[in-house]
Amino acid sequence: MTKKYPYHHPNMSDRFFNKLIKENEKSRLENYIPPKEGTKKIDSTGYVYVYTGKAWRKEHFVVMEKEKKNSKYPHPIIHHVNLDKTDNRKKNLYLCNHKKHWVAHGSLNELTKELMKKNIVVFDKKIGKYEINSNIKLGVNK
Repeated sequence: MTKKYPYHHPNMSDRFFNKLIKENEKSRLENYIPPKEGTKKIDSTGYVYVYTGKAWRKEHFVVMEKEKKNSKYPHPIIHHVNLDKTDNRKKNLYLCNHKKHWVAHGSLNELTKELMKKNIVVFDKKIGKYEINSNIKLGVNK
């Protein structure tokens, strides 16, 4: 048996251990109080989840649910236009298929190349990130 729990003693029988775990989980489930509907949390990948009263769902799925049902794509993807996974306003969400989603992300690579040629974007090897070149002044369009 692989050691699933840190407190599983090698001399403890698997049968006894499994019974202990089942009782522990049953007790935990009996005392479970579900969150209020509309409660939000952010997962480790940066997506916002919202509790719908029945389950936790990605917020951008909930926001675009009607559009997804009426979509011409069999497996629609929801793209965050400004790349901020926590910005789930409808105007920031783009419904597309896998190919169009890759095109959208690929266009960022092309845009970055152009901005690097113009020395607007630089790559800092010390931190391993692309950044706006702090040595240039950018004009602001009004």
